[in-house]
Amino acid sequence: GHGLVWVQDLVVDRDWRRRGVGSELLRRATEWARRSGLERLVVEVSTKNDPAICFLRAQGLAFCGYHDQHWRTQDVAVLFAQSVR
Repeated sequence: GHGLVWVQDLVVDRDWRRRGVGSELLRRATEWARRSGLERLVVEVSTKNDPAICFLRAQGLAFCGYHDQHWRTQDVAVLFAQSVR
């Protein structure tokens, strides 16, 4: 309803990391959002997941907010976003 595609889980098996799999998944999600007429892609990640935060920043996503006590563990989720237009 807000022109967003929300990515809650983007997981690559440890043996397949650093081979472009995550980048391709993100690229395809972005393409799908664009074809669907959406405006922004938003990804949520735990503040404790530094590799994922570095990955998202390297992919050009920018910090756009957070949710405190987001998961059952009460961890904080940080949000990263990019325009898909």
